[in-house]
Amino acid sequence: MSSLTEILLIIVVTTLTLTLTIIGVQLFLILRDVRERIIKLDPILDNVVVEQEHLNEILVSAKDSSKRINETTSYLSDEVIHPIGNILSAVKGISQLIEPFRARRQTRRDSLEEDYDEDERI
Repeated sequence: MSSLTEILLIIVVTTLTLTLTIIGVQLFLILRDVRERIIKLDPILDNVVVEQEHLNEILVSAKDSSKRINETTSYLSDEVIHPIGNILSAVKGISQLIEPFRARRQTRRDSLEEDYDEDERI
């Protein structure tokens, strides 16, 4: 019986040894493949970093341009458009003040023309 147990034990140990050896070889091949892929991936990641920095510069430039446009429109609004609006309001106010005098003058002119027409008829 002892020899049967020893034979079974040798078979089990041999099977486990072969299995672990095969697993070890496969693990070695997998790790080597991972290393090769990382080496190939390194230049790609370097390019990604360079492109990201370039994109960052573009975004900063766009932000600065947007800020300048905002400042320009604010300046135009405060320094050009509002004063023109104030001038137009003043002109409109003066026009409204003059309107009664203009209407009175037109009425006089109309009455003078009527008097002149009557004098010509006579």
